[in-house]
Amino acid sequence: MSIPYISSLAVLVILAVSARFALPGLPLSQKANRISAADAVLIGLGVTGLLAHCMAMFFPELVDPFPWTTTATTQIRGLSTASVVWFVVPCCLVLFGLRRIHQAAFGAVAVSLVGVGISMYNGGSLAAHLGWIFVLVLVMVAVAAAFVLPPRRTPLARP
Repeated sequence: MSIPYISSLAVLVILAVSARFALPGLPLSQKANRISAADAVLIGLGVTGLLAHCMAMFFPELVDPFPWTTTATTQIRGLSTASVVWFVVPCCLVLFGLRRIHQAAFGAVAVSLVGVGISMYNGGSLAAHLGWIFVLVLVMVAVAAAFVLPPRRTPLARP
């Protein structure tokens, strides 16, 4: 991954997150749904798993110094069935956590995840795969900004 790729993706993510707080129309009041705390945890675990998958593939110098990652990173980099499992499980966690959001938003996330998966395992170009990763990140941030309401906060019980 190049510095311009990472930088432009980071800038767009920051802009999308900032839009959530700066634009009064976000989230979309008629289309946004509240997720539960459990769903938020599932989404967080899924995104963390997807990030770990990308780190293993694109940033080995950051992952390899940790000896407990050796088995997973070897499997992920092998692009074998185990690598597919390391990718599909986090995808399922994300999708399960987002199951209550607007159907079109859910579909956009699902299609983006499928695009990343197909471009990773079909022997295609790295450029196509990086393009799908870019799309996925932007879709995830846009969906979170426009269609996801955070879990309700419950007041702490007084003793």
